Amino acid sequence: MPEEAKLRLEMGLAIALFSALTVLGIVIGGLGVHDFARARASLVWPVSEGVVLSEKAGERGLRYAYSFNGRNYESRRVRFFTAAFGKAPPIAAQEPGDRVGVSVDPSDPAVAVLAPGGSGVVFAIVAAVAGVLVFVGLGGLIRTIAEAASLEQTGSGDAVYQEA
Repeated sequence: MPEEAKLRLEMGLAIALFSALTVLGIVIGGLGVHDFARARASLVWPVSEGVVLSEKAGERGLRYAYSFNGRNYESRRVRFFTAAFGKAPPIAAQEPGDRVGVSVDPSDPAVAVLAPGGSGVVFAIVAAVAGVLVFVGLGGLIRTIAEAASLEQTGSGDAVYQEA
């Protein structure tokens, strides 16, 4: 009986691990798609004039203010994630009080960025990593559940888990 309990624990841990990998892959993929969609859309967003409030060297990064449709906003987003590692031009060092062009999402003016756009290569890498995580997670889940069903069918508590 202790061998059966050990086997059940191992199967449960394997199912938990592969489930976590699958969920992680789905979350990374979803976030990557969302970020890249916004990054690409930002290329055609209207540009509003903004003013730098703090230096980039600060602990929390560059802070700037802008107005859109008569309302004032503040942001710290310089670029989207998929543009952070691509070939996006670096943002010139800014001093407080400098004027900057701010690309503003017209459907949600609280979302703005100083460097619009994103890298398709970075998006492809994020999508590939997410795909591998989902593939490994689902493959492991299917294999573990099939093995558990096979052991359950034999009804043998002392069946030994064999790797193929």
